[in-house]
Amino acid sequence: MSKVFINSTNLNQSKQELESQIIEILKTSTDNLNFIRKGDSVLIKPALNSPDPYPSTTHPLAVKVVAQELLKKGAKVIIGDQSGIEHVVHTAEGLKKGSSIENFKKTGIYDACKDLDVKWVAFEQDGWNKGFIHESQPKATSWPNGFWITKWVKDVDHIINLPRISTSLFQFGNDTEMW
Repeated sequence: MSKVFINSTNLNQSKQELESQIIEILKTSTDNLNFIRKGDSVLIKPALNSPDPYPSTTHPLAVKVVAQELLKKGAKVIIGDQSGIEHVVHTAEGLKKGSSIENFKKTGIYDACKDLDVKWVAFEQDGWNKGFIHESQPKATSWPNGFWITKWVKDVDHIINLPRISTSLFQFGNDTEMW
């Protein structure tokens, strides 16, 4: 059984207070990032399902704060995802529509992190044949023929998945949410 860490925050608090809370939950949930060694590569995978800003995608400040904390530990930080098929479509023949990098920009995630020493990755950028690998898991009965995932899962030392917080949104009055 894995632990789940939940924190509530006031939507009206200052940016500094929110940053402190993000750092606190990050450090608590990862044992102070003690698994990171200098030079480790870490993929931060936000929920970039669309070009729509938070709460439709991961909050830009969460991505920035996590990236900053990883950089302090000496990690090589990669920020990457592929938007959903409504916004990005590619096949073995190539990209048909959209750009995850453009969606990072439209959501504000790119601007929040643009001054950081990070690498930006759109999973679709290397094409279907070079950018994805076929996986098969016996317990994944919904996909009896396996599934395709980004090659980045094999190219990095660690992955930190940041959710689209609104998928688990609870309202408490008019000014708090739990995530």
